[in-house]
Amino acid sequence: MKQDHLIPHLTVIDKQIEEMRSKTALGMAHWAGTGPVGTTCRECHFYKFEGYKSKRGGFSGGVLKLGICNKYLSMMRSAGSKVPFETPSCKYFELNQQPPPITDPRKDR
Repeated sequence: MKQDHLIPHLTVIDKQIEEMRSKTALGMAHWAGTGPVGTTCRECHFYKFEGYKSKRGGFSGGVLKLGICNKYLSMMRSAGSKVPFETPSCKYFELNQQPPPITDPRKDR
């Protein structure tokens, strides 16, 4: 028995969920993209700054390392996978008034 006519409305929802799921890092507290439009994990109070990756041959000047989501940590009581800084924020987003710069502000030594 063909039942396609019973679930056509789920197609749109499934596409939205699949899009959010594809952007969500494993260590996030909720779906990516459910926070304020245009914000990223880097700008969130819960994003733990882990330092910068060094440029080859230099001591500084690199980009942000992946960071832990402290909201995920508090909810799950264990650290999840590290989250890329550019990931779209989730519903638990709280603005960090001084988010870390994307690139290391120190000059190469």
